[in-house]
Amino acid sequence: MSTGNKNNHPASGGQVHDKQGMDPDVVEEMMRINNELVNFKRQLLKNHTLLSQQEARFRKVIQENPDPVFVLDSTYNVVFLSNAAEELADQFHSLGIGIGNPLPFTVAPSGEVSLSQEPDLNHVFDMAEVETIWDEERAFIVSLRRITERKQAEQDLLNERNFSDAILQTVTSLVVVLDGDGRVVRFNRACEQASGYTFDEVKGLRLWEDLLHPADVKKVKLSLGRLLTGGKDEDNETIWVTKAGDSRLIAWHYSPMPGEGQGVGHVIATGSDITFQREIENHRSRENISLEEMSSPIPSKTTAATLGVGSLRDFSPALFANLIGEYARLMDMAVDMLHFKVDHNVPRGVEKMSEELGTLLAGPRDLTDLFLEALKKNSEGVSPEKSRAYRAEGRILLIELLGKLVQYYRNHCLSGLPQMKTPPFWEKEPGQ
Repeated sequence: MSTGNKNNHPASGGQVHDKQGMDPDVVEEMMRINNELVNFKRQLLKNHTLLSQQEARFRKVIQENPDPVFVLDSTYNVVFLSNAAEELADQFHSLGIGIGNPLPFTVAPSGEVSLSQEPDLNHVFDMAEVETIWDEERAFIVSLRRITERKQAEQDLLNERNFSDAILQTVTSLVVVLDGDGRVVRFNRACEQASGYTFDEVKGLRLWEDLLHPADVKKVKLSLGRLLTGGKDEDNETIWVTKAGDSRLIAWHYSPMPGEGQGVGHVIATGSDITFQREIENHRSRENISLEEMSSPIPSKTTAATLGVGSLRDFSPALFANLIGEYARLMDMAVDMLHFKVDHNVPRGVEKMSEELGTLLAGPRDLTDLFLEALKKNSEGVSPEKSRAYRAEGRILLIELLGKLVQYYRNHCLSGLPQMKTPPFWEKEPGQ
């Protein structure tokens, strides 16, 4: 009979152990865990190698980055500088940028940093910051991108825009800028004053929606269409309907403004309010017609040629031109006396001219012709106010000359007409 422990016998239902008394299941589990540990160690070593390689590449990227890069520890002191950062530290050596020191600048809310190299020279950088692990410690990577030139360009563009706005608002001409759809994008102060609309009220509206008279809409659309498809500058006149319902006549000049590529981006329209000027021209034209009608002789079968009498203009163009100059000079003196209170002795000039006209057998039609020609001469290139003054003083001179001429003829009617200084045309020899 065996004296061994029956619990170890297979028939007894007990567990089977190896020679050293270890449970096979335990041994198998230990071996599995050991294999996992070995594999984990291998993977950890592999990951460490990859991390080392990635860190090396990362440091190389930082070093080769043209932008200055700083690594700060958890207390925000510099622990690493890239090559570009070292150059920046040398450039701004007075700021004390270096290992163990905090970065000597503050960041604006816009994320920009300004560094001064000289009192009147600032360098602007755009700063970016990210948290990371550096040498197994919590750290921050700070990069600076130099944007001095860009900021200067932006400032120059802003200054140019402000300058353009200032000019746009101070010029007396109407200036409207339209986009490719004919919508208002700029509307200067002169336009606001002429139309009664503010820029905010017309911004984004097409020019013809509120401002143009319906009769001019088609004309403006055609002009804009030609300009936007490569046409040249155009001029036209249109009627603006003001906010109060009044009509203003505007003379426009349209110019295309280049956009992206070869196309036209906007159209600049500059205009002048010629309402008052046109009214003066129309009034002047009506008055000239009226004066010509008044000075025209009564229709008769007997003509001036029949009586042997002609106009001064036909008799001697050179003499007539001299008389025009004399009349224009008297008008100048009369206007000066009116505005500057100077004494030019105009009455004496009228007396002298009436005598000269009397010796030339001038009539009312001759005086009217002189007045119209002298008025035309003096009104060229002057303001409407001065033109009106010439017209008023010229009329007075016309009346005075007519009166003086009548008195001259009365004084000489009994003794016969005086001899002309130059022979009348009916006494001239042929070819003379």
